[in-house]
Amino acid sequence: MLSREPKTKLPELRGQRSFLDESSRECDWQHQLEHREYVDSKCGATNSSLALGDQVLLRTTSTSGKLTPNFESPLYTLLTKEGNEVVVESEDGVACRRDSSFVKSYDPSADDTPTADITLENQEVQTRDARPSRTIRLPERFKDFVIDNPK
Repeated sequence: MLSREPKTKLPELRGQRSFLDESSRECDWQHQLEHREYVDSKCGATNSSLALGDQVLLRTTSTSGKLTPNFESPLYTLLTKEGNEVVVESEDGVACRRDSSFVKSYDPSADDTPTADITLENQEVQTRDARPSRTIRLPERFKDFVIDNPK
């Protein structure tokens, strides 16, 4: 049966595994590791930098339009992390379990940057034409006439 051991209910003596089975398993395992590393490098996969006790932001699960922010505004505290699964606790003490892709570490220095409104108040706004335009001249044949320019 294709090099598989049949499972029977009758007691029997099992023979040792052949050398080919072991070598093929080891070769297959090596190829799997190589392909995992290759795919991780292609996808840009990185190790998670989340640690226990970190302040994190939680991704919004409800979609109410493209203008809503991707992450909720209240901060959460990371309680446990097991594989891809994390447990976070809100400031109110409510714990929720999410995948680690739904969690982003909070960087307090990113909030301290000045907004664009403050910089616009300090600088004069210069209006420019949307497109360049050529200088308009009267033709030579109209040089001897007096014409009112609307501009």
